[in-house]
Amino acid sequence: MARRGGVKFLSLMLLILGGAAAGAGCQTVCTASCASPGSYLYTPTGLHSPLVDVTADPPCVAGLWYVDGGMAQVQVTDDTATQGAVCVLHGHLADGQAVAATVTFGQPTGGSCCSGFAPSGGEFTASDAGTDGG
Repeated sequence: MARRGGVKFLSLMLLILGGAAAGAGCQTVCTASCASPGSYLYTPTGLHSPLVDVTADPPCVAGLWYVDGGMAQVQVTDDTATQGAVCVLHGHLADGQAVAATVTFGQPTGGSCCSGFAPSGGEFTASDAGTDGG
């Protein structure tokens, strides 16, 4: 009988130590290098001419990424983004037409270490800014 009690005790100790180890895993220390909470990379659609440059009003930053044989992708970043943050973009098409777009960062996404906000928008339309044609 003493042996059976020892097995129960050993099983109980393993259960307790296993629970403590699992509990310690819940306190994850985040060491990952996280992207900006407001980051959006997309390919603009519906343009009659290629997009050749893009900027954004501060605190946002925008730029073009060119992919082999494809259309340029727009990268929008707001390092200070919170839910509802809006980035206003300004661009020019190859034919000289000025265009504008807005990107909104919505619902929170991601885990406890790296979180961000779901982006939406970015459709360019003709802008009131005019062209540099003359």
